Amino acid sequence: MVKTTDVPNPKLIKERVAYHESGHAAIVYLVGRRVKNIQIFPNSVHDYNGHVEDDSDDNPSSLEDVKKSICVLYGGLIAESIKYSSSDVRPSGLGMIDKVRVAKLLEKEDIGDQKELLKEKTIRLLNKNWAIVEGLAETLIQSKDGCSLNEDDVISIINSNK
Repeated sequence: MVKTTDVPNPKLIKERVAYHESGHAAIVYLVGRRVKNIQIFPNSVHDYNGHVEDDSDDNPSSLEDVKKSICVLYGGLIAESIKYSSSDVRPSGLGMIDKVRVAKLLEKEDIGDQKELLKEKTIRLLNKNWAIVEGLAETLIQSKDGCSLNEDDVISIINSNK
């Protein structure tokens, strides 16, 4: 028997995904890249997925691009952490893909010693620019089901929340 407390709240899940993706998007912008698209969409009765598309290469070539990519990957998890502290409203697999990608980039460039510095940089950027994350997340949350924001939408929201 499933208790109602065991069933995830779809509204909270949608909100958490919106903040996660908004964290990625805010960092994309703050490190000087273009956000092409942000999406959140339901993938079952009780879950949502999301995605941010930017203008970066999947295989960054310079050390600076690798560092930017790591900050972008941390952006989702850190935005959630800022918004929700340690509360769990989604399964523990949340952000696992981001964590794997960070580990691969750190290993590729042998910069594991900079992991904490890059996390701290991401935390500072998000805290200083939290209004951008809030503006993007609220727009995604207010959509009826799934939502997709194009580059012009994103820039407009960012500019109105600087």
